[in-house]
Amino acid sequence: MMKPILTLKSYTRNRLSGQEGFTASQVIFTCDTDLQAFEARATKQGARYGVGIGDLLCAMEAVKAGEDIMFSLSYTSLTQGDGTYRVSLYGKADNQYFDFGELDFGNINFAGEFGEWND
Repeated sequence: MMKPILTLKSYTRNRLSGQEGFTASQVIFTCDTDLQAFEARATKQGARYGVGIGDLLCAMEAVKAGEDIMFSLSYTSLTQGDGTYRVSLYGKADNQYFDFGELDFGNINFAGEFGEWND
């Protein structure tokens, strides 16, 4: 099976901070393939990461192709004063997991514009 394509549909903030009004961002993706599962996880930058590792930010089962995959990112859960965090995105299709890459939390810059999120 070819790797599914995860596409960024929208987000409410491209940068998070402790400043009021900038503490959270709602992110919406879609996938071109039915997924048996989807998860987004946060791990400290440089630490081991992977499916089932780190803080679970979002978990969904039975996502249909084209259906919204929506979750919120919170400044307080990602910046705990102890470093930078990596947010990794994973999907399961045909009984295998796919790594969709990570969101850049240096700026929380989702590739600048809407588009595919591939590694």
